Amino acid sequence: MISLDQIGFAYAQPPLFRNLNWEVPSGAVCGLLGRNGAGKTTLMKIVAGLRFPGTGQIQVLGHQPGRRDPEFLQQVFFLPEVLSLPPVRMDGYVRHVAPFYPGFDHGEYQRVAEEFFIPSNTLLSSMSLGEARKAMLAFAIAAGCHLLLLDEPANGLDIPARKHLRSLLARAMHEERTIIISTHQVHEIEALVDSITILHGGSIVLNQPVNELTNRLFFGKLSDPGDPSQVLYSERAVGGYSVLKERTQEPESALDLEMLFQAAMADPNRLKAIFSRTPDYVLPQ
Repeated sequence: MISLDQIGFAYAQPPLFRNLNWEVPSGAVCGLLGRNGAGKTTLMKIVAGLRFPGTGQIQVLGHQPGRRDPEFLQQVFFLPEVLSLPPVRMDGYVRHVAPFYPGFDHGEYQRVAEEFFIPSNTLLSSMSLGEARKAMLAFAIAAGCHLLLLDEPANGLDIPARKHLRSLLARAMHEERTIIISTHQVHEIEALVDSITILHGGSIVLNQPVNELTNRLFFGKLSDPGDPSQVLYSERAVGGYSVLKERTQEPESALDLEMLFQAAMADPNRLKAIFSRTPDYVLPQ
């Protein structure tokens, strides 16, 4: 689906990316994490063919995105964090823009629009942030694209809408579609993602499926954090410490994206080392 090989990109000096490599398979929901300014939005724009790297090779859906072939653009939808929408009603937007997407499902759009309570008689440019976000999410889901790139899709949504968004994205997934979600609101996507990519220091420091993360790492609460050399990240919690460490004999635990991100920021090389070698022990099932 997505293959980036030795990508270099710069707005100015120093470069934002140097020799960046990234692989994302078809049929996955990928969570893209990183600090502010790490380049998450730029990376998605490179994948979408909206930014052009100085070095390296890219293949997305069998195309080079920078060529912006119509067959490629018909299968990619990028929803930015900052929306700039025209002064038209949503039905007019659908009427004029949907024909660019051969797979657009008008029935699915109507279902999502009704579920999201999207106003039909309000100009897009006059909608609140939450209303506009829901309108464009409904369009994105209905577009039928093989690749959805969603930059902070929950921004502006209230609690019921965020919950509904998760169920909509789960419903929209199939084996030929990939969804990449860039967000700081990590708890919103923990139950949805199949894989996690963490961007830091101009490179991908972690790119692993969730089942591999929970198989190789232990996320849990302990009365004492133990030997610091064995702990990737710990913080005080009620009744003890929340701890992230390499899993040895501990039972499998639930993914905690916030702790994983903190560990990657604290010492990305230690985290990378765990996934670069085969464990010399048998993990409990």
